[in-house]
Amino acid sequence: AAKAAVDFGETGDFGEWRPIDYSGGSYGTNGFFIDFESEMGIHAATGGSIATDGDYKVHTFTSNGTFEVTTAPAAGATVEYLLVAGGGAAGRSWNWGGGGGGGGVLSGYLDVSAQEYAVVVGAGGARGTTANTLGGGANSTFGGLAAVGGGAGRSGYGGDSPDYQSPTAGGSGGGSISGPGAGTAGQGFAGGSGAGGSNPHGGGGGGASEEGSTDAIMDGGDGITNWITGAAVVYGGGGAGSREDTAKGTAGTGGGGSNAAGTNGLGGGAGSAASDTNGGSGVVIIRYRFQ
Repeated sequence: AAKAAVDFGETGDFGEWRPIDYSGGSYGTNGFFIDFESEMGIHAATGGSIATDGDYKVHTFTSNGTFEVTTAPAAGATVEYLLVAGGGAAGRSWNWGGGGGGGGVLSGYLDVSAQEYAVVVGAGGARGTTANTLGGGANSTFGGLAAVGGGAGRSGYGGDSPDYQSPTAGGSGGGSISGPGAGTAGQGFAGGSGAGGSNPHGGGGGGASEEGSTDAIMDGGDGITNWITGAAVVYGGGGAGSREDTAKGTAGTGGGGSNAAGTNGLGGGAGSAASDTNGGSGVVIIRYRFQ
C-alpha cells in the first residue's frame, strides 16, 4: 500500500517531526514496527521541581540535588538538558568598573539509564574585598557535562581605590577598560572593552549570545533564548559597566544587572556599582517525554 507521511509521524510542539503508532493494523510480510517513543521516553524520574508540559516532564534545579531515573526502557532513554552556570561579579566602580560575565549556557541531549545523576547548580560570583580577589561564577554540572561560570569584571582604579581585580575569563568574560575576559566557545562571549582617558568607561560583561559592549560601550551582552520549559526564557546575560561620572550601562537581557546584582536562576552577570554586587546563580533543567 502507498501510505502518506502523516500515517507514520506528526509535528511536535517545537516543530520537530516525531513518530507515532501506525494505526493501519498489519505491517505486511516484510514490515515491522519500531517503538521509538518507548526507546526515547522515560517512564518515571525524580529530583528538583517537576512540572508537566503536554507529554513532557520538566525537572528544574535551582540548588544542588539528584536527578534519578527510576524507570526507563532497557535500551536506555534520552533527555534534553539546559545547564546555566553562575554569573560573574562586577568590578566595583571606584572611578569606573567592568560588568560581570553571564554564566555559560550549555544545552543538548544526553542518553541516560535507570540510575542517579548528581546535579550541581553554580552559585553567582562574590565580589572580593581584597586586592586581586576573583569573583567568577561557579560551574553547573550534570551527567559529565559542565557549563562554565561567568568571568568577573575588573574593578576601577584611582588614588582612593584600595583594591581592584583584573577581569577573568569564563562562560562569558568579564568587562574591563582593555583586555577583557574571554568567553568559552559554545557557551558565551568575551567581555567588552571600555575606554580610558579623563572620563574612563568600564566595558559590559559578555553574554551567552554576544560580546559585552556590543550595543553601547558600557552595555552588557545579551543572553540566549531557550524553550526547554515550554516557554521562551533568556539566560546568561552580561552585567553593565560604569563610568567615572557614575553613569551606568544597560544590562544584557537574560538576568544581567545594571548597578545591581545579576538575577538568580538566570546566571546573570552583575552590574558595576559603588557597593559590592554579586553574580546571579545558575540553573539546571532536564526535560523528557514520559507518555
